[in-house]
Amino acid sequence: MEFIDKIGAALIVEYLPQHIDFLVENQRDLEIQDPAIPNFPDIYSNKFIKQINGILKNHKGRRGIHGPFIGFSLEGFIEPEIGKAIKNRMIQSIHFASEIGAEYMVIHSPFGYFGTNPFSTVNSMMNPLNEFMFAKQLIEEIIQEAEKVKCVIVVENIRDKNPELLKNFVASFKSEYIRMSLDIGHAFITQKEVGPTPDQWILHSGELLDHIHIQDTDGETDRHWAPGLGNINWFAFFDALKTLEHMPHMVLELKDYTKIESGFSHLQTVWNKNFN
Repeated sequence: MEFIDKIGAALIVEYLPQHIDFLVENQRDLEIQDPAIPNFPDIYSNKFIKQINGILKNHKGRRGIHGPFIGFSLEGFIEPEIGKAIKNRMIQSIHFASEIGAEYMVIHSPFGYFGTNPFSTVNSMMNPLNEFMFAKQLIEEIIQEAEKVKCVIVVENIRDKNPELLKNFVASFKSEYIRMSLDIGHAFITQKEVGPTPDQWILHSGELLDHIHIQDTDGETDRHWAPGLGNINWFAFFDALKTLEHMPHMVLELKDYTKIESGFSHLQTVWNKNFN
């Protein structure tokens, strides 16, 4: 199976019916993003789970979810009570994932500046070693729960400039239930701050790369445009992907859900022209 065949979409459940034919074709990857929405009262209800599974009755592709992230950082474990609340929300989402057949959950990298924090000299609690320690303690507890339901935690680059640092952090857990996630647009933005290009992130991450958010951007901000509307080098993206011996989960994560099919068509054109 070629990489292009499995590229799917990240969606909230409201938009699933509009794109179900696209997802069922080739049984494409799917990421449900509702757990990332704060204060969503019914998301973990049996009724909501039954609704999702009903819509997806013909979808046999790989599934995942985007875990919660708005309003907190995984460094929250510095304050124990905040850490408990974050952990409980994450575990709740892991069990939601298992109910809809999802095999991964995206979490955001806990490192806002990972190794380059300009405030660490005035606040010793924010130095990279402490960031690493507090985040690891919290994520270890989340992984323990994820292992029970066979849900892999994938850690998405946000402002990280160095894939080796994030890779070393993920590898330090020595668990098959935590892997790396690459958001191509985020990598393209940090490239302007002397970070590596998105394709170099793929090459650096190697076998630990389990998940990719596909979006396009001009690099000025986190656009989440459809591929072809920004400046990302899609040939380089696919060229790097082809070095992998495994197939990461890959979903279009777009601000405008109506552009999913057209964004995919652009990727398919690049693939067919250069790699088919």
